[in-house]
Amino acid sequence: MSLLGMSTCVPEPESASRETRGTASVTTDSPETPPATREASSPTFSLPLAKYSFTATQHARIQAAENALLNACVRRFGIVARAPVHDASAPQPSDRRYGLVRLREAESDGYHLPTRNAPEKRTRIDDDLMLVLHGTTNPQAPARTATPSRPTLPVLHGRQIPKGGCTREANDRIHAPFAHPEGSEIASLINSRANQESSQDARLRAVFTRWSSCMKSSGFSYATPLEAMSDHRFLGPAVSSLERRTAVADVMCKESVQLPRVWLSVESEKQQPLIQKHRKSLDKLHLMHQRKMKAVDDILATAAVR
Repeated sequence: MSLLGMSTCVPEPESASRETRGTASVTTDSPETPPATREASSPTFSLPLAKYSFTATQHARIQAAENALLNACVRRFGIVARAPVHDASAPQPSDRRYGLVRLREAESDGYHLPTRNAPEKRTRIDDDLMLVLHGTTNPQAPARTATPSRPTLPVLHGRQIPKGGCTREANDRIHAPFAHPEGSEIASLINSRANQESSQDARLRAVFTRWSSCMKSSGFSYATPLEAMSDHRFLGPAVSSLERRTAVADVMCKESVQLPRVWLSVESEKQQPLIQKHRKSLDKLHLMHQRKMKAVDDILATAAVR
């Protein structure tokens, strides 16, 4: 969570601050929309396990809700907050679960992620803002044992800062109530295990062989697409013409042997029994995600009318 462009001032009366608070945009995508529909071009969100994860769109909404909560909290202490705005319309890099798949990206950036505009320069966070955000001016310092006879919560402009500051207050509202560590860990393990098993499956190894033969016909020698993408010659900051040519051949060969389609099918098959085995815990994780997105909707709707 981060806030930019803030300045401190004398605390406003509640009636005045209610009128001048910033607004947050609310997207209309429903959390019930099937993942494959929301992220149609993404293999990760076309897999069965996608039901138990947040999409990029949902993550952006969660971040917007966090910013709204932080803005509202710091305003109570006379700090005018302007949280960074997420541009949901900006083009996103392709999902590279199965390597590079977009010819346009290969032609322009090789295996490098598409170049973006330089990020907005961050404003220095002063001590008052740091104190309000974290309940301390040095959040990296180890916590000290509180002395029972003394007040433990700091005060700014006559207002007591909540324990852990506005950051913890926001976390307690939007994250903590919906956490399900067991389900999250299971989903992560299934994700890793099924991907690894699929990459070793005989059907996919056969497709890798055909892809490799296709690449050789273009003058490139790699056993798998991931080997091409991790070539040490392409890991530097500059994109060479060799990298672009290799990446273009890679994408075209993937298309010719239908590698992404086969890999998606095999990995989906690997995920299904693992999901079924842990259905109870995963269903609880899904329920917590639904409740979290409902809370996000409520937070953003409230912020939008202020």
